[in-house]
Amino acid sequence: MRLRHSLVDPMKPIKKTLPQLLQLCLDKKLCFASYREPGCDIVTLAQDGGEPLRLSVDHEISEQRGFAIAPFVESDSCRPILISPDLISVGDAPDESLFARLEQFGGNSLNGCGDIGETYQCDHAEYLQEVDSLVTAIEAGRFAKAVLSRVEIIRDDIREKVVATYIRMCARYPHSLVYIFQADGHLWLGATPEILASVGQGKLQTIALAATRKNTPENQKFSAWSEKERQEQQYVTDYINDLLISFDLKSVKRGLPYPRQAGNMLHLCTEFSCDSHEIGGKLSPLLQALHPTPAVCGMPKEAARTFLHGLEKHDRQYYSGFLGPVNISPEQISLYVNLRCMQVCRGYAQVYVGGGITSDSVAEDEWTETVLKTKTILSALDN
Repeated sequence: MRLRHSLVDPMKPIKKTLPQLLQLCLDKKLCFASYREPGCDIVTLAQDGGEPLRLSVDHEISEQRGFAIAPFVESDSCRPILISPDLISVGDAPDESLFARLEQFGGNSLNGCGDIGETYQCDHAEYLQEVDSLVTAIEAGRFAKAVLSRVEIIRDDIREKVVATYIRMCARYPHSLVYIFQADGHLWLGATPEILASVGQGKLQTIALAATRKNTPENQKFSAWSEKERQEQQYVTDYINDLLISFDLKSVKRGLPYPRQAGNMLHLCTEFSCDSHEIGGKLSPLLQALHPTPAVCGMPKEAARTFLHGLEKHDRQYYSGFLGPVNISPEQISLYVNLRCMQVCRGYAQVYVGGGITSDSVAEDEWTETVLKTKTILSALDN
């Protein structure tokens, strides 16, 4: 039996793909971001030359447009920025004309993987000591909860893998914001389930998310979660509830806590919403008050943050900051806490993970939780 061969028109150009579009942005050192919100198409935006805009509380964020990125703590090397959308592509089949436009864009040598030097990586024993230090401080009444983070350094050059990794993450984490961005000397990608604040369809929404378990049928029941885990999440819920009240928002609605899926893990979650017209032009002050939430810092926030500053030997950079699209779709803002993320550098990558510590925390269990989170991130690197 003879095989039939399809005829290919040699004059017809081969259709280019989204991975090729993203690789072009990387190769030209463009300031760009690509992201996929839950239930939505992939959106890619690129800026033509120059540095990203500086985000500032002095300029109301709801009046701006672009992809916003803010660090845990601002520094000279890690600034709050906004990538301007000089080009926007929606979906996974970009129009051919976009490639010609991108070829004309001016890149910036400051973009891409920077030689920032490896950050501090604590080992198992040191992490256990840090957890014990936090538990002792909590028992002494200095604060009720603190979120301890650590860095796992992967000594492998994964720059050639980042596009494929991002595409795989979009498929694996349908309930998270999945993103990749290159700007200001940084290249990051991640998948985060936690909304800091979103505005759209007349509603302002936020959530209180904390505690972590594997996604199993038993753990999908709220009753299966321990008192320690419920209390950890309750700290975040109470903080956000009191904060929204302090902004004199009359229409706040608060749901019941439930286990919310994030990839192969679950977190306890409480949802809040109110009429967005009540916040008016005060979204930037609200974000400043919300960030960092107790879910990534602790409670009371300032006491926990001060203690962590002296305990953690690494710079969190954009980990546990926030990021997301601002008015890419008209009057739609979606800002997420930057969890489960990876910073890509020349010759290595840095994975950032953390967990909430309370008086009931067991140091070895907390280490195991961070190992699970690290494996979740790294699993997307390979098929």
